[in-house]
Order: sequence, then C-alpha cells, then structure tokens
Amino acid sequence: MKGLQDLMRNIDIKPFHVNTEHLVNITHINNPHDFYVRNVKYMHVVLKIENLKRLPPACSVKMDEIVLFDMDTDSSTTRYARGQVRNIEEIVHSVICTLSAIDYGFFVKVPLECIYKCDNLVLVLPPLAYKCRLAHCDKKGDSWGLAIDAFKSYVSTIEHTKMLIQGQIADKLIVKLGKTEKEDLATILSYTSFTRLAGVPDKINGLQPTAAALPINLSGYTLKDRKTNVKLQVTVLSGSSLQDFYVAEINDYKQYIESREKFAKYAIQEPKCEEGTLKKGDNICIKDFLNMYERAIIKEVLDPTKALVFMVDKGQEVPVHYKNMRKMPRQFMDIPVVAIWCSIPENLANKISGMMVYPGRKFYITIKELGHGFNTPNVVDISTF
Repeated sequence: MKGLQDLMRNIDIKPFHVNTEHLVNITHINNPHDFYVRNVKYMHVVLKIENLKRLPPACSVKMDEIVLFDMDTDSSTTRYARGQVRNIEEIVHSVICTLSAIDYGFFVKVPLECIYKCDNLVLVLPPLAYKCRLAHCDKKGDSWGLAIDAFKSYVSTIEHTKMLIQGQIADKLIVKLGKTEKEDLATILSYTSFTRLAGVPDKINGLQPTAAALPINLSGYTLKDRKTNVKLQVTVLSGSSLQDFYVAEINDYKQYIESREKFAKYAIQEPKCEEGTLKKGDNICIKDFLNMYERAIIKEVLDPTKALVFMVDKGQEVPVHYKNMRKMPRQFMDIPVVAIWCSIPENLANKISGMMVYPGRKFYITIKELGHGFNTPNVVDISTF
C-alpha cells in the first residue's frame, strides 16, 4: 500500500466548475444527454486502484457502501474498480450486488465473492467520474436512435478531448466537447443528421438518417488470410455484444498505431471529396478529432453532403460530412485491414461476461468457423491470457 499512500498524500482532487476547460477521458456513454467523463489528471489514480494487490473478499456489504470489485472476473488476473452498492439481491444460494462504478459511470451486477472491502485510503477519494450532458444537442423524434452509436463512434476515435463546462443542472454538467469550434461534437452530430442543434430551426438541421443493414464490398482493400483452430492474441476494437464485436491482432494493432502519422501525411495530399459526388462503395479516408485519418469505405450515402462510412481498421460505422473525407492514397490499399469481425456462439456467450468486448480488453481468440470479410463474422472461442 506504500505506493498508494504516497499517491494519496500528493494528489489534489478538485471539482469541476462552470466556465472552466479540462482535458477528459469519456468513460461511459448512455446517450448524448447522459454520459460520464473523468479528468485525465486522475488516470494514474485509477490505474493504481486497478492494480492493487489481491484483497480478501467481503463477507457482507451494506447499501450505499463503497467497495472494490473485480472488472476481470473472466481472467486469472484482477483489475479493481470502486463501486457503490445500489442493490442487494439473494438468488438461490448466492448474493448478487448491483454496483455503480463511481470512477467510470456504468452499473454492473457482481456476485458477493467478487467484491472486496475498500481500504480507507481509497475510500476517502471522491467519485472521479462526472455525469454530463452534451450542450446544444437534441435528439430527433422520440428517441436517440442511431445518434448513440454515432456518438460512441466519434468518441472511439480519440483518446481524450477538451471539455468546456457551460452550466450545471442538479448533478449533471452541461458541456461542450471538442478542440475547436469546428470540431464541436454537437455541431458534428448535427451536420451528420443524427441529432439536431438545440434552439436552431429544423430547416438548418440535417435530414433524418437511415442506415440499412447493407453488405460491405471491400473491393480494393486487402484481407489477411485466416485459418481455423489457430490461437490469436488480440485486443478489442469495438463491439455491441458477444455476437458482434471487432478485434485486432496485437502486433497488427501496434503497427497500425505507429503508421498513423505517416498515413496522415499522405492522406492530406489527396483531393478532398466534393459535395454531391459521394458514391456507395468508394474507398476514402476520414479525418478524426486529432487530425489523423482512418481508412474507410462508404456504406451508404445519406444525402449529397454526408455518408455512413465503415472504418476498416476499427470495425465501426460512423456518419461523416464530405468536408472530412479525402480520396484514399493508393499505396495504403495493399496493407491488410486490421479489424477482425467476431461472434461467439450463443450457447457459449451465456457463460462469458459482456465486459469482455469492452474496447482495449486483451485475450486470445481461436477461429472455429471462417467468416466472409465484413459480411459475416468469424465464429470464435475466447480464452484469457
């Protein structure tokens, strides 16, 4: 505990205030009006908690008690997080607790045997995740619909972002996200028609998007040859469930990260896409918040100014305005795509935690049945390190 004692002695946890700017990690998203952020300054605190030495399990817990729980119940290692007990239920011969992860923002059900008493040093820390609402952003119609996926897709392209606090309602901060006015997330989501700008007439907001489940023609891109019954060490890129997630081989992902700056230098030299010229199946590169570029293919044209595109190295769909698109540098077409589409059989998925497909998680997959590009997934088994 000595390292934790030294850390706690020097740390200065300060609350957020209106009209201040911060660099934050977005830790959990429900929708654009309900998501959580954490100041990047406190990442080392979270990592220190995650890597605490194994603790004795709690024999019992009380409502609202702050405890530690293991976020890696499917692994031989432990990764601790702080949770507040929100509900306790007895099911047959076990006790299941609903915890709110106070440094992340999500809720999770955890068996009592995977819950641990919280050391006093950690107990005195205030919650590090803050509930937020995206300013100037409203849903279209009665529900957020595809806007939630669009929000998650944009956020997944950045490690952290600038946040300006514009107000506060009860325990929720009203915030603007993005480095500049041009990269304001509420404006980008509106341009791509998945939300509307609050207080702006409908004729200025975009049209309602539609996203059909269309096949993806990877004409021009190169796919790696895959074989069944070969164990691959992978990291999770994205995913909505154990039946629909994308991974990359760890070495391939490292090379992809290392090559991004080089790719951006070539991409910036390519012609920009023009309004009215977008075509389904076109290979393009798209710009993210960090002025880096991703390889992509147009899956569906939404209107003359925007399209739903598929990022081949991340396995994600994202709506993009034509001003953030360029033609694809030809020399990068021959590099195999990084993302591997995976699905776990339903009878096996019931035995695995859905947290396994959280971005950044690392494990092994063994392909049991080969898929077909990005039209049908590879059926895989999962095993931990």
